[in-house]
Order: sequence, then structure tokens, then C-alpha cells
Amino acid sequence: MYRFLESIRIENGLPAHLEHHIQRMMKAAHGNSQILKLVNELPHLLEVKDAFIDEVVKARLLYDETGHSVEFLPYQKQPINELFIKSGDHISYAHKFADRHQIEQLKEDLPEKSDVLILKNGFVTDCSYCNVAFLDGTTWFTPVYPLLKGTQRQFLLDNRVIKRRKITISDFKKYQKIRLFNAMIPWDEAIEIPVEKIVF
Repeated sequence: MYRFLESIRIENGLPAHLEHHIQRMMKAAHGNSQILKLVNELPHLLEVKDAFIDEVVKARLLYDETGHSVEFLPYQKQPINELFIKSGDHISYAHKFADRHQIEQLKEDLPEKSDVLILKNGFVTDCSYCNVAFLDGTTWFTPVYPLLKGTQRQFLLDNRVIKRRKITISDFKKYQKIRLFNAMIPWDEAIEIPVEKIVF
């Protein structure tokens, strides 16, 4: 199994935020020539067939220094209505690793249409598949310490749609809503949940 994973949104045949995915892959490469070669080939690898051209497609790219595979899948957002606080102090996810078993273990026995909101060293990080942002009435804040610095998160920060802030459980009273977003879920399609739906 390849070590690293990129999930890339392709809409109308075009990959979204490709430059941010490339930046993340470059960090994972650590100068490895095979991965750097893959980065250069990425625009060609992400060309979708005509059957997918009018759909939102998820390009699932698995890769490491030994090789790569890419799969195109129709994408449909899954509903999430509530979040359960779980500790992730044991989780290290500095790169987007293909092995997600530690994160998936946190989701065991959760009700349908729910997800985890992961704490690490007392600070809010991410959900299992999404970065998050909290609304204080006027401004959306994303945690300073995410498990993974997502491509959509970086795009939103670059464009000043969201700001960074350290967030703990005790801060929840300052906020009204939380939004979940990732490479496949852009900001205008983000999942929005009242803070009251976060379960301790």
C-alpha cells in the first residue's frame, strides 16, 4: 500500500486548488526524485474521461517513492448532524497518510450521520475527514493546530475567509456554529452544525 494520499476535487474536468495539493506533495517528497516526477505529471494524471466531465469527481491519488495509483470516483457529500468529542493525543498525521486506522478507530460505535471532533493536547484539531471553523457571530476561526493542514483550509486562509485561533472546549460558548470542509467540500458547500450539537 502506498504511504501518502491526495483527494482532489475535479469539477467540469478541472482540478480544484491544484497548487495547494502540489505544495503538500512537495513537503511529503522530502526531495525524493520519484515523487517530484509524479508532481510534474499530475496535470496529465488528473485528466478525466468524458463520462465524468459533467460531474464532481474525486480523484484518489495514492503514492510514495515506490510508485502511484489514481482512481476517479463520483462524489456525494455525506450528511453530518452532530459531533462527538474524542481525544487524539496519540495520533500523528503531519502528512496526508493513506493509513488512517487511528482516526477511524475514534469513529467506532458512533451513531449514523455523526463524526468525531478530535482534541489533541487539549486543543480542537479536526473532524475525521474535515478541517473545521467556528463562527463567533462575525468571523470564522479555524484551529491553529489541525491534525492536517488541508488544501481547502489553506486556500481559505490565503483569501482571508477564515482566521487562525487556538480553540479549546471552554471556548465553545463564544461560538454559534461550526463548519466542516475539505478538498472535496468547498466553503460554499460546507457542512454547518450548531455548536450545541457537539456532544461531550
